[in-house]
Amino acid sequence: ILVSPPFGEKIDAKLASYTLGQKVGSRSETALTLLALNHLAHFGRAAILVPSGILFSNSEGELTLRTRLVEETTLEAVIALPKDAFQPYSSLQTNLLLFSKRRPDILHTVWFFQLEQDGYPSGRGRDLTVDPPQASDIPFAKWVLLDALDLPELYLSATDNLKIGIKK
Repeated sequence: ILVSPPFGEKIDAKLASYTLGQKVGSRSETALTLLALNHLAHFGRAAILVPSGILFSNSEGELTLRTRLVEETTLEAVIALPKDAFQPYSSLQTNLLLFSKRRPDILHTVWFFQLEQDGYPSGRGRDLTVDPPQASDIPFAKWVLLDALDLPELYLSATDNLKIGIKK
């Protein structure tokens, strides 16, 4: 399941609670993320764009969602996208949740990425229809999640201008 729900749209909380079988509040992104979670097949995978409120809000709907993500799924990664990632369409801080519908094992690792650059200049004048003209952090996150997981340990040299070590 791949979802980019509308952020901040008000919904009928009673209808959403009735439909989803639990209290979800009145925020569309919470209800649609729970809907995706409910419809995800066993061992299915999901990538969902969410605003930071889902990760940090103390409202009942968001608390329930986070609890279910941790207890009912294998949360693989939380990727904080650059602050202007969706400019000129939205200025909200956006995060990408990657998870699969299977119970996590006790040694499961959740990756947290804070991407600083997506390759486009900051601000409303971004043209997302062309290839990024600048360096991007996205290929590194993709590489770690898709390719480097099979390596027992990895250390990047100082020549890469990165100070990071990854050890399983």
